[in-house]
Amino acid sequence: MSPKILLIDGHSQCYQSFYAIPMLTSPTGQPVNAVYGFVATLKKLLREHKPDLAVVVFDPKGPTFRHKQYQDYKAQRKPMPDALRAQIPLIHEASEVHGLRVASVEGFEADDVIGTLAKRASSRGLDVDIVTTDKDAEQLLDPRIKLVDARRDKVTDLETLRREKGIEPSQVIECMALSGDSTDNIPGVPGIGPKTALALIREWGTLENVLEHVEDVRGAKTKENLVQFKDQARLSRELATIRTDVPMDEQLTDFAVRQPASPALYSFYRKHGFRSLMKDLPRADDQAERNYHLVADRESLTRFVDECRKQGEISVDLESTSVNPVDAEIVGISFSWEPGNAYYIPTLSPEGQPHIQLDIVLNMLRPILEDEHIKKTGHNLKYDIVLLRCNGLQLRGLSFDTMVASYVLNTSARQHGLSQLASEHLNHRMTEIYELLGRGREQTTMDKVDVERVSDYACEDADMALRLKRFMEPQLAELDLQELFAAVELPLVEVLAEMEYNGIKIDPGVLHRMSDEFAAKLKELEKSIHEAAGEEFNINSPKQLQAILFEKLGLPKLRKTRTGVSTDARVLEELGRVHPLPKLILDFRQLSKLKSTYLDQLPRMASPRTGKIHASFNQAVTATGRLSSSDPNLQNIPIRTELGQKIREAFIPSEDDYLFFSVDYSQIDLRMLAHLSGDPALVESFKRNEDIHASVATQIFSVSSHEVAEDMRRTAKAVNFGIIYGLTPFGLSQQLGCSVETAREFIERYFEIHKGVEDYMKQVIDDAVEKGFVRTILNRRRYIPEIRSDDARVRGLAERIARNTGIQGSAADLIKVAMNRIHQRIRDERKNTRMLLQIHDELLFEAPAGETDAELEWIAKEMEGAMELRVPLKVKTASGTNWREV
Repeated sequence: MSPKILLIDGHSQCYQSFYAIPMLTSPTGQPVNAVYGFVATLKKLLREHKPDLAVVVFDPKGPTFRHKQYQDYKAQRKPMPDALRAQIPLIHEASEVHGLRVASVEGFEADDVIGTLAKRASSRGLDVDIVTTDKDAEQLLDPRIKLVDARRDKVTDLETLRREKGIEPSQVIECMALSGDSTDNIPGVPGIGPKTALALIREWGTLENVLEHVEDVRGAKTKENLVQFKDQARLSRELATIRTDVPMDEQLTDFAVRQPASPALYSFYRKHGFRSLMKDLPRADDQAERNYHLVADRESLTRFVDECRKQGEISVDLESTSVNPVDAEIVGISFSWEPGNAYYIPTLSPEGQPHIQLDIVLNMLRPILEDEHIKKTGHNLKYDIVLLRCNGLQLRGLSFDTMVASYVLNTSARQHGLSQLASEHLNHRMTEIYELLGRGREQTTMDKVDVERVSDYACEDADMALRLKRFMEPQLAELDLQELFAAVELPLVEVLAEMEYNGIKIDPGVLHRMSDEFAAKLKELEKSIHEAAGEEFNINSPKQLQAILFEKLGLPKLRKTRTGVSTDARVLEELGRVHPLPKLILDFRQLSKLKSTYLDQLPRMASPRTGKIHASFNQAVTATGRLSSSDPNLQNIPIRTELGQKIREAFIPSEDDYLFFSVDYSQIDLRMLAHLSGDPALVESFKRNEDIHASVATQIFSVSSHEVAEDMRRTAKAVNFGIIYGLTPFGLSQQLGCSVETAREFIERYFEIHKGVEDYMKQVIDDAVEKGFVRTILNRRRYIPEIRSDDARVRGLAERIARNTGIQGSAADLIKVAMNRIHQRIRDERKNTRMLLQIHDELLFEAPAGETDAELEWIAKEMEGAMELRVPLKVKTASGTNWREV
């Protein structure tokens, strides 16, 4: 079997990959869709063709000899898209890291270099596979040279050309002399297309023979054009001819395929976020490096504690019986302070297997875990803090949390799990929890699993967290995110743990009574709905609802989905203007959702240990930097509806002599916009403590302050927030119920007055396009690769996200700073006040009734002084005996 060389047309493959694969970005926000597609194709080619030699050939920078022959050569081609141009160096790197050389020769196109290498290799007995989609390359075919279309898995050889076109390779350029090539702007002969050219060459063999027998050619116009444009045809033949004599210093043996090094491939894939490709690589074999110890008796525990006390930093991880730390039991604790070495202390295990009583373990570990001078690393340490706190121990000395670090490095990433991070950054496949506990009905709890298996699993958790910390710290520093992580996000872990531990008390009786009331209202609504429809039907069935609305009642079909005509909330709101039934359906849905989500579920979610709701506050979820809440989502209870307010009545202070109080930032998004933009008019309005919406109303309606009517203020408010959220004239017109033109005038008028805001918005988008991300006031990054999209709709959405993120993300930074300061003071001064909830710009507390006023005062000052902005920060305060009163 002859040796084989693979010649890859680099630009052809780059363009194919760029347009075939939707926009992808690396963890740093750089476009990499073409790189990913190129690498996937390259791997496939190497796997299937198994070449001995291979080279990726690119066009050089600058003009080639053809441009000198014909100045309009390729003149009509559009410039390479910026998002693709930025990826070319990465594709060069990808080729090299996969063991392939990259080649280009100044003054010659990639086709010429490929032609030269192909003929040189063929003459020396090598088989040649040319990877290209360019039909021009058919002129290179010979018994050893084939063309490969990698995307279509199509191979063209000499026999294929003869069978399908009835010509020889040398006649390919004769055809192109006549038909030209629109892709390269080769003119050919006007009026002669590929089919006619092929027929003429089949009959006469060459361009010169066609010209000699022009009188025998059919078609008067064709004859006329052949005579008139014969010199143009000859030039076209020259332009279409691929050179096979390009001067090259490289020998064929210089293109031997090198075995790629797995660490280099892994590093390249990880750097650019190619997780699916990482899975194909052999995993790093860590078995030889591992030294995991089971510490399961008092003597071993004593030796372990003595050794652990000597460490300046340790990685800690707890295993338990539940994902809810308040109701979980500790199964064991693992530690690591040297990569590859870890220890597991079991406190629960299956019957007959070793463990040490929990109180003994905690008493011996207390001096270590509560020592702030011994730094603690871990993954999702908030869980461990709450679990230990429920068992009477305060974990102190937090130094690093790998989940939080991952989030700070890339807020847009969907996953920050430990196994995901170990795979992505360390090329290590961790044991997944389902491998121990099972799934579905067969799932068990950790205390029922063999203690040796739990030991390996737990030690690996502590070990990987330690390794990841050492990997991630330099990344945080490199991206200038260390201060955000260390000064804001890491301290917030303790704040959120305290809030989760505190929980919030509910009155189940109130919720049960409300559930009965809602059930009665739902029955009344159901009756009204059936009366409005003129018949009974299943309100929860989209198909039956569609039949009633659009077939029986004949209401307009506003929007279609894959399953039929849409009946979502937006559609029903629109239809509610012409018929009462859609509004009734909306009321029914809202009532039903509130009943099932809150009234029926909340009592079941109260902890059996405390009787409180202990919601999770998620620090590593939203792309803007905001916190979210789950199990249950207490941030999502409607605040502006009577029904939502009634639900809040059920939330009460945990002790009889306590009161709730809240402190809420006033118009924080608009104040942040004023600070970030520095717009003089906006800044002065806030400094003068004006009603910002009324102030804007005077400007866009050109009236004095005492002439501002309520509807004017409402319009100004919509414009103010519309600017923040990137609302289009159409979107604003929908909110205000006015024409698009009127809405556009409002926006234009706003920007005329607030030129600083307009300039700021433009600068945000320009920066995002250039860098691929936007920053908040504390340097948090949000990657928005879609802002470089060629799709106007996708790009428009990305621009709105960019404008909003800087403002909303900066507001999130602000309240996190405030929370850290308040928590620190509560702890240092040993106050009775407890922070319970964060609802975006608002904090909810409880404190003894006699201390509430004083607590409100200092907390308000802390929040107003959390950052120094161009405008004053203001808060609103309130107190009451339940959440609704607040």
